[in-house]
Amino acid sequence: MKRLNGLLASDLEGTRFMTMHLSAINGRNGSFRFVSAGHDPAIIFDPTTDAFQETDAGDLPLGVTDDAEYEEHHYGPLRAGQVVFIGTDGVWECPNASGELFGKERLHEVMRQTAAGSAAEVSQTIVDRLAAFRGSARQVDDVTFIVIKVLENPGVQEVPLVT
Repeated sequence: MKRLNGLLASDLEGTRFMTMHLSAINGRNGSFRFVSAGHDPAIIFDPTTDAFQETDAGDLPLGVTDDAEYEEHHYGPLRAGQVVFIGTDGVWECPNASGELFGKERLHEVMRQTAAGSAAEVSQTIVDRLAAFRGSARQVDDVTFIVIKVLENPGVQEVPLVT
């Protein structure tokens, strides 16, 4: 992240910046390591406790200054059934025609309602609910996100037997 920041800082010369979240999840032990360059925290929903948690805040966005330092953070272990959402603020700051924002509470409710489904189902429901909420209002920011669903035995794959 530090190397990428140095490259961007020299190219952008302080005129622009970029946020970024870089993470690594170990499927065997559930460890979740990440570095955040000005990106919003990941949101983790645990359906067994009906609790939401946000990861630690990160460091400066990329390109702001060429000497920025980036710290690796740790969360976990992740447990089966948890849903991890990593996204831009364009999701909860998405306005409808009357200027009301979608908000994190609505995002939390979608995650809560769809947590039993796959990551693809959670993602599609978020997209659908955002579109319905926005209605005829113009999209004013990027809506970029990823959903990760922690599986029961992520390191074990079923292989069909051929007889």
